[in-house]
Amino acid sequence: MTIFPGPISPAITRTDTRESLLDAAEVLFSERGYAGVGIREIVERAGANIAAINYHFGTKRALYLATVLRQMLLGDDRQTACQMILREAAQPSEALDDVLRDFIEPNHRLLTEAVRRLKPDLTVPQARLHAVGIMSQVLHYRLFRPFVQGLGIADLASPDEVDRIARHIARASLASLGMEGELIERSLRSVPSHAGPPNPPTPAGEPSAEGVSS
Repeated sequence: MTIFPGPISPAITRTDTRESLLDAAEVLFSERGYAGVGIREIVERAGANIAAINYHFGTKRALYLATVLRQMLLGDDRQTACQMILREAAQPSEALDDVLRDFIEPNHRLLTEAVRRLKPDLTVPQARLHAVGIMSQVLHYRLFRPFVQGLGIADLASPDEVDRIARHIARASLASLGMEGELIERSLRSVPSHAGPPNPPTPAGEPSAEGVSS
């Protein structure tokens, strides 16, 4: 007996369309930045129509932020999200304030709080500078990844190498706060290898599938 499948669920179709839009936006935004990509290009690549952007995200800016968020939460190495954020820093767009509020500031705040717990005598401005220094070290390896690998400094596709670099950054950062070498090593021994990066803080006003206004 031949069994014919029933009609495709509208909910499944909506989910597929949303994911297709995110996939298309991820490629285009990472290649050309926010300002260099038009809505029509995204929907054509996704095989959707312009109304789908409005239905699922509300605005191009909300789609952009949803793309960054998905990469940070689900990306294999978050490289695409990093490329998008670095491009935003080099070529600021109308989404800059959102990127700062939703992705940069929460991480900077957490690092600043951690620095002040380790060295309570620091003023807030001093702790913020230390936090920026730590973030800059991490971003350096992202930004100059081809150079780091081309010079044979580290293979950033290797979990062991990423772990080694993370510990190097931790040692330098803790030493800059005045922590003694033996205490640093004891602290690092308590951290499991390949623990993986923590999930970033959930941004305020996270874009949803029901449409987001700017």
